Amino acid sequence: MKIAIISDTHNHQPNLDWFLSYLRNKPVDLLIHCGDICSFDYLKYLNSQIELPIYIAFGNCDFDKEKILSAKENGEFLNCSFFDIGFLKLKNKRLSFLHQLESHNLNQLIKKSDVIFYGHTHQPDIQEQGKCLIINPGNLAGLFYRPSFAFYDLEQNKPELKILGI
Repeated sequence: MKIAIISDTHNHQPNLDWFLSYLRNKPVDLLIHCGDICSFDYLKYLNSQIELPIYIAFGNCDFDKEKILSAKENGEFLNCSFFDIGFLKLKNKRLSFLHQLESHNLNQLIKKSDVIFYGHTHQPDIQEQGKCLIINPGNLAGLFYRPSFAFYDLEQNKPELKILGI
């Protein structure tokens, strides 16, 4: 099972289109977005372009959160699940995803997780703390750092960062 992870898209349409085009040729089973989609219309566009399940952790710039949740209650975004902090168990791996890692108790998250995905800093990063992988896909918008995203192979426990233009 392979997971695509993005974060901090900040309504940046050209990089999202590039990412979606790239994704079409990859065997990916689901998408995790670690926050800062920013607008209802941008999420609506993303949702219309992909048929994968999408798991979304809201970020500090997701100003349309209430509108998005209301639309979900009214039957839109059927393939999307929304969280402040998301937890998934897939193939005996405990996955957590959120936007701002520094605003939560990292030790508590590590106890609950085999892998943590987060965003907010815009800087791509992979680190290990004990047996827990901590992955920041960077930011797809290309703000402060080059546009980037990540993949995670569940069976091989292998993360992979992709930086656009490199």
